[in-house]
Amino acid sequence: MTAILRAEGISVVHRTRSGPLHAVTDVSLSLHPGRTLALVGESGSGKSSIARAILHLPPPTAGTVSLDGTDLAELSARELRRLRPRIQMVFQDPVSSLNPRRRVRDIVAEPLDAHSRTAAAPDRDARVAELLDAVGLPARQFADRKPAQLSGGQAQRVAIARALAADPQVLIADEAVSALDVSAQATVLNLLRTLTDELGLAGLFISHDLGAVRAVGDDLAVLYLGRLCEEGPTEEVLAAPAHPYTAALLAAVPEPGRALGDTRPAAADPPSPLDPPSGCRFRTRCPLATERCADEQPAAKPVSADRTVACHHPLALA
Repeated sequence: MTAILRAEGISVVHRTRSGPLHAVTDVSLSLHPGRTLALVGESGSGKSSIARAILHLPPPTAGTVSLDGTDLAELSARELRRLRPRIQMVFQDPVSSLNPRRRVRDIVAEPLDAHSRTAAAPDRDARVAELLDAVGLPARQFADRKPAQLSGGQAQRVAIARALAADPQVLIADEAVSALDVSAQATVLNLLRTLTDELGLAGLFISHDLGAVRAVGDDLAVLYLGRLCEEGPTEEVLAAPAHPYTAALLAAVPEPGRALGDTRPAAADPPSPLDPPSGCRFRTRCPLATERCADEQPAAKPVSADRTVACHHPLALA
């Protein structure tokens, strides 16, 4: 299947008073229609930096992002603005992402108004009703409410409806369920899965919760300190991790669906992205580390037909 979006060799370096902060280093990802790639890692691993780089907000420091074969770096500012609706993002805090003074019907219609996708008010209202129905919020009950009259789960579904109004090809959900209670999480996760399947969207689901990842992700990419550790079909990776970091993440979650939070997956504190370790970045917390791990950054290598791992000492697969 041809990827609709490719991020190839992207790096993100932030300039700070303390020096360069290496948020993302040489990461490549592909998103395919009708499939969701889940990106998992601890807080500070660079997940959100990848999402912003894909949107060119700002562009990556190095590497390329292409949508349907078009390199975003080659577009003018006007062309990039016209293309951005095809990549939509759903954020962690649904309430703060919605204008508190506007009604739901107007919030959902924002992309329609901005891009003149409907010419007449009846057409606009019909499209809004269709979008609200698609996320399980009947227009007759919710169209005239304001964000303060919504639960967290309902507000997130309004945010998803607004994203769908732009007719996107790619939907990025950045910790989209972490602020919700368990029942609302399940509703939103099921909705994201259904929309990806029915609309053929290419999804990027960013989370630190392995339970959420398992529910949504067709494929899984594991990120540590800005570098990819392993990637492959979600169920295969979670059933038999090949990278010691992935195994440590799983060991930190004894109950399915429990968020990782600030649980440390291995001994010692995570290194600072201001001064990342040489070689393998996980080596300072890895029980299998050797001198080679300090001297040489491991390249991604295949461990099966659909899986890769970047480790000098990968775990034996079951």
